[in-house]
Amino acid sequence: MMHLSKPRRLRRQRRCRSQPQLMDDVVDEILLRLPTDDPACLFRASAVCRTWQRIVTDPGFSGRYRAFHRTPPLLGVLRNPYVSQSARFVPTTSFCPTLDSEGYTIVFDCRHGRVLLDLTASDDYAVWNPITGDQHRLPEIPGNPESPDNAAVLCAAEGCDHSGCAGAGGPFYVAVVGHGDDDGSAHACLYSSITGAWSAPTSIQTHEFVDTTLTVALVGDAAYFPFELGAGGNILQYDIVERSLSMINPTPWNGRGRAIMPTDDGGLRFASFNSEGYRLHLGKGKIGLDGDVEWEAPHRVIELKGVLPRCVGRMGPVLMGVADGAYAVFLANKDCDVFIIDLGSLKARKVCHREQSYCVFPYMSFYMPGTG
Repeated sequence: MMHLSKPRRLRRQRRCRSQPQLMDDVVDEILLRLPTDDPACLFRASAVCRTWQRIVTDPGFSGRYRAFHRTPPLLGVLRNPYVSQSARFVPTTSFCPTLDSEGYTIVFDCRHGRVLLDLTASDDYAVWNPITGDQHRLPEIPGNPESPDNAAVLCAAEGCDHSGCAGAGGPFYVAVVGHGDDDGSAHACLYSSITGAWSAPTSIQTHEFVDTTLTVALVGDAAYFPFELGAGGNILQYDIVERSLSMINPTPWNGRGRAIMPTDDGGLRFASFNSEGYRLHLGKGKIGLDGDVEWEAPHRVIELKGVLPRCVGRMGPVLMGVADGAYAVFLANKDCDVFIIDLGSLKARKVCHREQSYCVFPYMSFYMPGTG
């Protein structure tokens, strides 16, 4: 074994000590490129040394990290069971929050890092932030709808890009839609966390029921609530600013499950599944000045053979929802497993067993050290 002489050993030690450490901006650029699909990567990086911890926990870094990756990662799914059991958060990453509630809990909606809950034991509604753990109980809904058919929770901060809503814990709205007892009308009202109060209810004659299992789409200042397919598949539009209701045209394709979602340019998209041909139909609609939607043709068709497992028997896959146009949720195969499909890469992964769940909500958010 070769041994260095003392002078050479000292010169080598001096050279090592004289080498500059990585500059903060270089470390910053490296950490920005850590993957988003597992929050544990950032947490492990923050534990390397004090310098890295200071960079990762800096509020400016979280904004740059979100801007660099743009699309929030899928952290897990929330599912509602058929039987009298509370909703559950099923993690797809290392992030695993605990829903602290008494009694039977139902998830109504999930958007902008927040989850709208129906606390059936107390007949209350609450907005839960899985990142911070905060739970905001809502006051009693005035008049109709006493029992909403569907509801949406959304960010109320002006100019927000919604990539960091969960960590910021800013203001929010809750829009609810229900039906009257005998008059065949739909009613809606809006809660604001800024004022801590509900708006006056507004109504429209529909003679149809809003589907309680379909995800609500948010475009601009309007929330879109799909009606049940048996009632014609129309869509109810609720203008959050004007507090008004209107009906828009149904989607041109209604297969085995459907969903509506916003587009990047301020329009609407729809998704529907043909279980016989294993085809996912994605269409686009342009919202006119009168608020109605003109659905464009032709629409995009995605072949899912080889992506989803083939079903045995008469039961085919069912589209359960779409999250921000990035992920599709399917109930598939004879074992009733729930799969998430990335609509960009067309990669599917099993996230949970259905266990008689009738609705699954993907939870998408950035989770940064220092925010939880």
